[in-house]
Amino acid sequence: MDISIREAQREFGGDVAFLNTATYGLPPRAAHEAVLAAERDRAAGLMDPAALDGAVARSRAAFARLLGVPAARVACGPQASYFVGLVAASLPEGATVLVADGDFTSLLFPFAARPGLVVRPVPLERIAEAVRGDVDVVAVSAVQSSDGRVAPCGSWSRRRGSTGRGSCWTRRRRRGGFRCPPSTWTGWCAAATSG
Repeated sequence: MDISIREAQREFGGDVAFLNTATYGLPPRAAHEAVLAAERDRAAGLMDPAALDGAVARSRAAFARLLGVPAARVACGPQASYFVGLVAASLPEGATVLVADGDFTSLLFPFAARPGLVVRPVPLERIAEAVRGDVDVVAVSAVQSSDGRVAPCGSWSRRRGSTGRGSCWTRRRRRGGFRCPPSTWTGWCAAATSG
């Protein structure tokens, strides 16, 4: 669905001045109305769980278009840490994971909790230079929730390509706007929203 900026702005109708945070954000009017309708149906005993599959399929297809990948490569789950845990569990013993100091716990903890992984934290601004041949995965939030800094995704993906190893994991949050690097920069991506 293509909409103009003006149409998109009309989707958000807060009654007060609202400062968006990583804690929660205002939903677009269409999403708010869809949730209310679903809740009314649920409360009345009229919800059709099978019909929810269509909404999930449309969401997966829309996110796939944002990333430029087939919808079959997009999964939906309860939270980002769930998917980070799957990635952490899939890594071989001794794999080195490069992370940004102070990144989201939901991104860092699944790697730190997995025995046998080497988790190497570095300052965000040094991520690209820290990508060396012994790095198997770069795991970083595209936008840091604590201060809004944007990860230098292009820099480390070019460097990763020069080492011939590894995959990149990025986690996106609503804070700072949706950051969507080209799919060629990432092996995995988790998009987490709040609110």
